[in-house]
Amino acid sequence: MTMKNRLYASACLAGPLLDAGLGPTDADAFKALLSGTLDDLVAYADDLPQGRSVPLLSLLVTILARHGDYLEKLSAALQWESRKVAYDEDCASWKTAEADCGVAWRKMPMTRGQRFLVADTAALLEIEIPEGMDRGEAADWLEANDAHLVLRLRKDRS
Repeated sequence: MTMKNRLYASACLAGPLLDAGLGPTDADAFKALLSGTLDDLVAYADDLPQGRSVPLLSLLVTILARHGDYLEKLSAALQWESRKVAYDEDCASWKTAEADCGVAWRKMPMTRGQRFLVADTAALLEIEIPEGMDRGEAADWLEANDAHLVLRLRKDRS
């Protein structure tokens, strides 16, 4: 699908939502609502004074108005889960590649991204920035220090 077709399709699908008063600030909460089940939707509907006897669009708008804050937080959690899965898959692919390709990559110079992540992590941990590491040592240090900060912050809340 071309970008032009995607934008056109998005506008067509979102038109009724915009006409009902929703806007960009409702997008995350709406995405979380759409990720739920029919049982979730029924539970939200049963919580409303008019119950299930309103048009679906009105129901969705009312749910977002009443539960938007919760749904935004749910959306953030769902996004984090998705990113965590992608991160774990990326880590697994590196470990597989290491087994297939050997460990020659470990002796290569540290990457620019590793260097910045090591520095940022050391600053957050309030420790000295380690120097003189190759790519493998940096990877080990980053893993040992739980350096993927978004994932670490989420784990700290659990």
